[in-house]
Amino acid sequence: MSRFDMQQQIDPLIWSVLQPGEQVRWWDRPGPNAQVSNNTWKRLLIQSLIGGICGAILLPLCIFYLSHPRPSLPFLLGAFVIGALFFPIITFGRLGRSSHRSISRDAALRKALPYTRYAITDRRVLMVTQMPGQRSGIMSFQPHELAPIKRIDQGGGWGDLSFGGRRGRFANISSVEYVEQMLRSFR
Repeated sequence: MSRFDMQQQIDPLIWSVLQPGEQVRWWDRPGPNAQVSNNTWKRLLIQSLIGGICGAILLPLCIFYLSHPRPSLPFLLGAFVIGALFFPIITFGRLGRSSHRSISRDAALRKALPYTRYAITDRRVLMVTQMPGQRSGIMSFQPHELAPIKRIDQGGGWGDLSFGGRRGRFANISSVEYVEQMLRSFR
C-alpha cells in the first residue's frame, strides 16, 4: 500500500494541524536529495547591476541638479564621473546584501528540511515544519492561491513542485507528476 490511500499512516505532525473533518488526500516529506534554493548568482547579479546603474546615475544627477541652478556641461560630466566611481560601490554592496540574505535564508530552510512535511487535503495544501523544541510552522494554501504550478523533474519519478508564486514548494518529492495532477485538479 502507498501513502496516497492510507489515512491511518499519516505523519503525526500533519495530524496535529488538521481542522475538524479535514481529510488528507496525499502527504510526503522532502526526499534525501532535496535542494533548497532556486536563487542563482545570475539573478542576484542582474538585480544588483540594475540597482547599481540606477543608483550610480540617479544619485549624481540629483546632486547635480539640486546644487547647480544653471547646469553646464562640465558639471554634468563631473556628475557622471562621480556616478562611475559610485557604480562599483553600489553594485557590489547590493550584491553582498542580497547574497547574504539569500544564503542565510537558504541555510535556515536546509536545516528545516528534515522536519518538514507536505500534505494535500480536501480543503488546502499544507507545508508544515516543526524543529525540535519549537512550535509548528504552517504554510497553508487555498485552491485559488496555487497558480502558477511548475514541475521540475529530477528523474525516476522524483522532482520539485513550486506553486503560489515563489511561496510554495514541495522539494524533491516522489511521484511528482501524480502530485502535480492533484494540485491542478484541486484548483
